[in-house]
Amino acid sequence: MKGGVFLEQDIAPYTTYSHFTHLFLIAHEAQRLGWQIYFRSTDSDECQQILQMYPVVQLGESASFNDPAFQPTMVFGVNNTLGITSARHQKPNAMGVYVISAHFWLEKETFRTDFVEWVRVGVAKDVDFILTQNRRMEDLAYYLLNFVARWQWRDRILSAPNNFCRKVAENEAQNFDRASVRRRMQVTDDEIVIINSGGPWSWTDADVFATAFAEVVREGARRIKFLQMGIMQESNTIQAEIIPFWENYLKTNQDLIQSRQLVVFTNWREASGCLPAWNYGADIGLNVSRDSAENYQAHRVRFIDYAKAGLPVLNSTGNFYPTYDAKDAVMLVAPGDLQGYKDLLWKIERGEIDLGAKRAAMQTFRESIMSEHLIPPILKHMLATGRVPAEERAPVAKEYHDLYQSVTQHQFANNFK
Repeated sequence: MKGGVFLEQDIAPYTTYSHFTHLFLIAHEAQRLGWQIYFRSTDSDECQQILQMYPVVQLGESASFNDPAFQPTMVFGVNNTLGITSARHQKPNAMGVYVISAHFWLEKETFRTDFVEWVRVGVAKDVDFILTQNRRMEDLAYYLLNFVARWQWRDRILSAPNNFCRKVAENEAQNFDRASVRRRMQVTDDEIVIINSGGPWSWTDADVFATAFAEVVREGARRIKFLQMGIMQESNTIQAEIIPFWENYLKTNQDLIQSRQLVVFTNWREASGCLPAWNYGADIGLNVSRDSAENYQAHRVRFIDYAKAGLPVLNSTGNFYPTYDAKDAVMLVAPGDLQGYKDLLWKIERGEIDLGAKRAAMQTFRESIMSEHLIPPILKHMLATGRVPAEERAPVAKEYHDLYQSVTQHQFANNFK
């Protein structure tokens, strides 16, 4: 069968984490090319057929991955290679596609050393293509994986960035009329709304921006308004360090909250209920990050969400899209530059930045990252190129054989979760 099994860590296709929606968009475009699509949890043999991904998921029949007649062309794994290794052990003729939404192993507090070892073994033995977000990530992936896994095929590392499908974008634009959304937000026509639609994680620069915003308002700015859409997810235990800042920020800026120049949702789920609608009512999206390796080689999915809503973006320097493809749609400030944020906020307050021109530039970028433009050429290329010849692969070092055996026998599942 010409088709792919898209591996998940949860019950597909209901998980909405950004790296999974990236996988769904690849599946959506594969379907448009006539492929059969199945999702499979990494610790289950049941595969659920997906008849339609967008605009509404439609489920088909389930199939057993153990069925000898079930022979997928490709298996996809997002951010890890565990499922690819397990699947290829059972379906050795399938191509393994490793989708990297970011080089998460650079976040040492999130991913342990054993995660890197799983990736190392999977890439060495079972991965045929690596899909990244941009050219910087391609280069970084090649150097990292060449070093840890002897990956030698630069031309098999491709860019398939996070994106969105046209139907979803059109539906949202139709459903979230800007004027009606702004009324729900209690925003006047003269106010300029800056929205941070994602969490203010420790790797973001949101605390510096928020400090600058409060100072500018206290110095007399009246038109600008800041919306922080949630502070912390209930299940996120690695970001507790951000809480003291935001507790103090809320305490010391109650007057700004009362005047509604500052709107902070402390409850992440409550904030999520207002999105993506409020993006369509805002004027500027906030996407600021610390100066880090991840900031250099990745981009936040909120940037893609802003693009879908046609929003200009107040962005920290260093990200790929604001540096290249979307440079005319952004306003840049160096990470940690409190005065730089204040200067830019005053320019926005005084109308010294042409937000209409920025919005027009974002519309051009928005069209360029529709899934129909980005994904089909990649899928066709992989299909035509085929697998890495077995004789070209470097042997896995002896000390990794036990690890490989545990992965193929699903013994990784409890550790990974």
